[in-house]
Amino acid sequence: MIILSLLFVKSLIQQYNAGYPEPCTVEVPTLGKRDVKMLLSYNRNDDETVYQVIAYFMRAFHKRVLPFASDSFSGYYCIKDGSAVVFLDEEESTVYPVSESIASFFNMLA
Repeated sequence: MIILSLLFVKSLIQQYNAGYPEPCTVEVPTLGKRDVKMLLSYNRNDDETVYQVIAYFMRAFHKRVLPFASDSFSGYYCIKDGSAVVFLDEEESTVYPVSESIASFFNMLA
């Protein structure tokens, strides 16, 4: 399951690098509707890239939580343990569960 999720993320990045999803909101339990502003870019020269935040995630979450998208504020949507999607609210330093897989996360967009 983990390998399939990571392969899905890789294909998502290759196809929609720095893309803006439409529709762009998702229901985060306990937080309500949150926006999904964009997929993080893997182009080093873009404005919002995974490279700007990856060191923090690697250090803080011991490689268990990796960002793939951001919201309009200071939050990140991340893959946790290779499959589940969580939302990290950086202002509160809190991680909220969102979905069991990245595929179900994208199916939740409304």
